[in-house]
Amino acid sequence: MNSDHLADVRHLRALAGNPVDRIADMQSGIRRLDSIVTNWRTFGARPRSLQDAEIIVEGLRRALVELRTQGEGADAG
Repeated sequence: MNSDHLADVRHLRALAGNPVDRIADMQSGIRRLDSIVTNWRTFGARPRSLQDAEIIVEGLRRALVELRTQGEGADAG
């Protein structure tokens, strides 16, 4: 496991934090995803970069679901 993968795992775990931190983590994930996809234009999509992108997208999806859930709870109150 390389350090980028470990950083991605830590990043995904951090997405379970409070909403403010989660939003900052989402912004970081989006920037990382943008960097990966930008490299695809030059180098093509490699298996490792595809895996990294999938991890980031899944983390973003989970964070969005959590934010939606928290938002619905706040609206109910």
